[in-house]
Amino acid sequence: MKFLQTAIILTLAVGITACNKPTNTASNEEPSSVSKTSEPKNEAPVAVINPVTESKYVAYSASEFEALKGEQKFGVFFHADWCSTCVKWEERTTNALSQLPENTKILKADYDTETQLVKDLHVKKQSTLVMFDSNGAIVDAIGDPSVEEITNFFSTPDFNVIGEAGDAYVDFDQANFDTALGSEKMVVFFHADWCGTCRKWEKKLQASLNDLAPNTKILKANFDSNTDLRKKYEVVKQSTAVFINADGSVAKNESDPNIESLNKFFAS
Repeated sequence: MKFLQTAIILTLAVGITACNKPTNTASNEEPSSVSKTSEPKNEAPVAVINPVTESKYVAYSASEFEALKGEQKFGVFFHADWCSTCVKWEERTTNALSQLPENTKILKADYDTETQLVKDLHVKKQSTLVMFDSNGAIVDAIGDPSVEEITNFFSTPDFNVIGEAGDAYVDFDQANFDTALGSEKMVVFFHADWCGTCRKWEKKLQASLNDLAPNTKILKANFDSNTDLRKKYEVVKQSTAVFINADGSVAKNESDPNIESLNKFFAS
């Protein structure tokens, strides 16, 4: 009897020891199908973000746009993921960020979702870069701009023909206009920052300042805000010049007038 009890106790001890034996799991032993000589795959290197170059091309936000406008030069690039030209431009430009001037600042705006901004800036298609000078005025709008064009914009001084032309080309002022009306010749040019023709016209004027007649007086009127003046002179589109005689009568309205036409008017 005592021998039988001893046998039962030994049997139970072996069973308990077997229950407590660690199982062969993935947490403490490699699966049999994995070779012990295999090496882990090489992981792709983690990209190191340069805060200087990365800050040159950032996502658009209304607050960032307003903060930059009138404070420094910057650009807004209208990007669309489905646009192959945009994708290629972004790849080309981001690869050259470190080569661009330190003051480069480009905001990436979604062409499909930033519909009001597209409308406000009169953007006609995706892959367009709208460039603003430090005064907040649109300098140019270029489709698929090259790295060279971007570099030239951010590395050259602001273009301001108003300051260079003296009395020949000045901002429109209603009080001064009313005083001069009926006593001297003048031309009122209806300009819009978003108008490419207007910007090209100003550049042509700047290049010909030394060729202008001595008594040239051109007033730069904002096409968007001077609605009453537009109505008075029946101006229906930007880049229109109203030629006003010394007696206050209108000689003619002319779109995108050349230097010869201006000189002929002021010399007669």
